[in-house]
Amino acid sequence: MGKRGRVSASRRWLAVVAVAGCVGLVLPPSSAGAFTGEYTELRGRDVPAFYVSIVARPPQGDSWRCSGVLTTMRTVVTAAHCLTGPGDGVVPLEGVVFSVFRGVAGPAVASVEGYEPAVLSEPNRENFDDSADVGRLFLRTELPGGRPLRVMRSRLRTDVLEKEVRMYGTGLTPTGRARAVNRLEAHTYERSPRRRLTYQAVHDRPRLARACGGDSGGPVVLVERGEDVLAGIIVSGLRKDCVAQPTEGRTTVGVVSWGVYKAALVEQPRD
Repeated sequence: MGKRGRVSASRRWLAVVAVAGCVGLVLPPSSAGAFTGEYTELRGRDVPAFYVSIVARPPQGDSWRCSGVLTTMRTVVTAAHCLTGPGDGVVPLEGVVFSVFRGVAGPAVASVEGYEPAVLSEPNRENFDDSADVGRLFLRTELPGGRPLRVMRSRLRTDVLEKEVRMYGTGLTPTGRARAVNRLEAHTYERSPRRRLTYQAVHDRPRLARACGGDSGGPVVLVERGEDVLAGIIVSGLRKDCVAQPTEGRTTVGVVSWGVYKAALVEQPRD
């Protein structure tokens, strides 16, 4: 990622909806996407082996895109609303075909089918700030070149707050759809009032930046005992068009380390 570009989530749903075979992009109600600015573009060997992009194709209507992370060689964690699709549903839509890519989704990139979508923490579409919004997909086969990211061990809020983190996504940028995996450095802090299943990540130096449509489900990574670990997933960012100069730099992060669903994050398929 060059150090320019910024993200904004159109209305709250961080998934990017692709029209007619993933060409035109439309953001449905409530979404977070690629970053608005000060991000770094990662290509080739610089792309983390744990990062994945997800394209969802329903039987009818527009496709949508999200970000995700490998937690085992055949398990992907993403935002639950990336599995339930646009609208008010809190369970996965039937008949949706999920394609999982390592890095940026595209016709020249190998993909693996995702199946058995599961909502581990229901999305709150009225207020994404108050919902961990965690979902899971299994993979038919291992993703070539993929390597899982460990879920952080600590269950203490203090071990994830006031920390320097890296957020990853392939959502929208102010110039259009991401052409690389984008990484944004940020700092975590507690919500006010405090939320049980979310916290905030903010990038404000040298200027504001946050997530946009398509970044939903992207991993938030911190260092625990000298090792990169999964500390949360992107839930929501800007609630308007992805602009280059947002008025604030706050992104909502769903927790993974102290939720009752933690064990399910690393569950593997039985086949």
